[in-house]
Amino acid sequence: MTGCDTAATPLLDVSELSLGIGETGRLVVDRVGFQVRAGEIVAVVGESGSGKTLAARAVLGLTPPAIRRRGGRIRIDGRALDDMTARELRALRGGRIGMVFQEPMTSLNPSLTIGRQLEEALALHTGLDAAGRRAAILAMLTRVGLSDPERVLKAWPHEFSGGMRQRIMLASV
Repeated sequence: MTGCDTAATPLLDVSELSLGIGETGRLVVDRVGFQVRAGEIVAVVGESGSGKTLAARAVLGLTPPAIRRRGGRIRIDGRALDDMTARELRALRGGRIGMVFQEPMTSLNPSLTIGRQLEEALALHTGLDAAGRRAAILAMLTRVGLSDPERVLKAWPHEFSGGMRQRIMLASV
């Protein structure tokens, strides 16, 4: 596989990923690997506490401070996560890659309307003006099957069920 062969290069390539507590503590993820290519959907499955969330957070460069990568490689579009600057990682998160957690209330800010939260992400990651962001948000909410996207824009996270909040989060990716 070469860096120029984009058809063969996975969008995400995680190989032999190992995470542990500190430098010498217990391994919490042991040699996990998977690839995601354009158009694919990949599920990471395992029992509770098996390290699924930590592995996914490692892909985003968002592991808790006590967790250290002990081995393995994470590549996004053929580029090693380790080679990216903090600024490049911020641009990547939400702009190119995202994660929808099982409980979206941990991702949605209860003090901001849904519309404000979705607009904030678009303002950070696109060059759209206010009208363009609003149109994009309405299209995103419609895409995930929300029947009244105008109402959703003005609503607060607590006004929705867990499943509806997950759909709102899916609209944002």
